[in-house]
Amino acid sequence: MKEQLKKFIAENNLQFNEGSGGDSNILAITGYSTYIGATIDDLLEAVNSTKEGVNSELDRVFSYAKKNNYAAYWKTAKAKVAWKF
Repeated sequence: MKEQLKKFIAENNLQFNEGSGGDSNILAITGYSTYIGATIDDLLEAVNSTKEGVNSELDRVFSYAKKNNYAAYWKTAKAKVAWKF
């Protein structure tokens, strides 16, 4: 899973910012990770951020994404056009 997440990050040129509310890349990677069945540990290792704010936001949004079925978006034609995966 980690390698698949790393590939997604690289192919979509994702960068992650500290702080909540508005980092669409965090929303994308957490939703995608739920879609492929990755764990939070897989996600944190793939992002490999040294910024505590990024890690805590990934953890927070990952839990939310799982509860709210963010994985469903990745099955749509819209996702396949908008992202490389």
